[in-house]
Amino acid sequence: MLKFNTYIQLDEAKVNVAKLRPGMTVNITHYGRSAKMYKVDGDNVFGGKVKVLGVGVVPRSKEPTKKDVQYKDVKDFRMKNKEVLNKPDYSGSGGGANAKLRKAAGQINKGRLVWIFEVIEGKKKGQIGYCYISADDRWEVPYSNKSTEFKVES
Repeated sequence: MLKFNTYIQLDEAKVNVAKLRPGMTVNITHYGRSAKMYKVDGDNVFGGKVKVLGVGVVPRSKEPTKKDVQYKDVKDFRMKNKEVLNKPDYSGSGGGANAKLRKAAGQINKGRLVWIFEVIEGKKKGQIGYCYISADDRWEVPYSNKSTEFKVES
């Protein structure tokens, strides 16, 4: 029986994309309807743990690199780009927070907002991975010329 002031040590926990911070080590797994269609639901995206590097705005035709990290997190992106995000085009009801971020990133650098990761375990160790806001206004990871939603676990 649990008593008050008794704490349980959790080995794993789900992490929201908005709560990611540089330096965090997390597992990213495929999740959702598209992952089930491609039969990769529950598989690790990068084959091991990844280290979060930060957020950047990258042109759509370019793969992100470590040099593309410009912001610590999404909150830092919002603070440094207040003038773009406060325009009437982005402050109204335009599909939610992810839609505003996607539109603002397109306005700033003709690109997309991405979280950039470095793989630290597995076969892809040392490679750079990323996730981005899709046209459906969801955070997704690329998967063999397609994309899937994902879960982040610490």
